[in-house]
Amino acid sequence: MKKIVLHHHTGLGDHFICNGLVHAFANTFDEVNLVCKRHFVKTVSHLYEDFADKIKILPVDEEFNDSIRYSMDNKMELYRVGFDKVDFENFEDSFYTQYNLDPMLEYYGFVLPKNLETSKLFYQKLLKSLGEEYIIVHDVSSYKIFDLKIETELPRHTVDKSDTDDVLDYVDAICNAKEVHVINSGLNNLVFQLFIKKMTKGKIYFHAARKVEDGGIPVKIPEGIEVVDYE
Repeated sequence: MKKIVLHHHTGLGDHFICNGLVHAFANTFDEVNLVCKRHFVKTVSHLYEDFADKIKILPVDEEFNDSIRYSMDNKMELYRVGFDKVDFENFEDSFYTQYNLDPMLEYYGFVLPKNLETSKLFYQKLLKSLGEEYIIVHDVSSYKIFDLKIETELPRHTVDKSDTDDVLDYVDAICNAKEVHVINSGLNNLVFQLFIKKMTKGKIYFHAARKVEDGGIPVKIPEGIEVVDYE
């Protein structure tokens, strides 16, 4: 039985970008132990819960040291993704091309969990407070809050850490919103996946407000998503 440790970039958005890649590794190996920061464990465990027999979540505090230690202690080969062979201008694609995988696997290989009951509950809660016509806004990164150019009179829900510790709880709210406004900060990758799967009903806006000095990186934006530029 071939078991491995898989360590790709560990930001929240990276877990959505690399979902197709993780499934490709799970199709190749008998067991994939996926490195995950502890504060994302609930979301990532939910994301892969239908494949828990093959994809194991490996919570870490110090991702590089802990992944090496775990692989050595358990005599597993360690695969790192996106640390040494990264094309900054094609950041997301390079995760896949490093292992000769089709970059479009990011989208057509993405798998949502079957159980999204807590997402439905959060959506119902949102309906009671905002009504059926609302917008979803995500305007904060680990660096700062961004003042976004949004022109609408619709009630809005601004994503906040106090909402939930499982980001998949937003799925139904995103899919049923009249508009979704995101920046380059984790959640946009989930929104893009839902858009590609034709699950979103409203307009999706990507606000290019986060620049390199704010920790921004080039983002692969699917055709059909409206980009709002910032100087």
